[in-house]
Amino acid sequence: MRKRKIMFAGSFDPFHQGHLALVKRALTFFDQVVIVVTNNPDKQNQTPIELRVEQIKAMIKGNKKIKVMVNYKQLTIDFAIEHHFNFLLRGVRNKQDFDFEVEMAHANKMLNPHIETIILIADTEELAISSRLLQQIKTIREAK
Repeated sequence: MRKRKIMFAGSFDPFHQGHLALVKRALTFFDQVVIVVTNNPDKQNQTPIELRVEQIKAMIKGNKKIKVMVNYKQLTIDFAIEHHFNFLLRGVRNKQDFDFEVEMAHANKMLNPHIETIILIADTEELAISSRLLQQIKTIREAK
């Protein structure tokens, strides 16, 4: 039987408990989640991608159902095609996230109609967590 795997791509700077909770929930539907760490050209002063990968590996603690890959330059949809993913995982915390992810899902569908976007809604206790907020806190602390 073929394993059902889903790709979860993002800059993950940092990867946090909200991301991990989403991955664990996705494992109730899929045999494997592949976290794909990317660089985001819209974000400045990103943590080196290798350090982000190390952080994620430490958080998943060797879970064999979770794999980590790096996408340095490709569009997410092109990476998904090249690596034979049929599903993309996205998480949303609010209406703005949802609207953005639906728009991206439609664009990806136009580029490849065989790849489905699966959107999971964040757990209530994870709603306040965002990588951008955590990054801002880190920057403020380092400036002191």
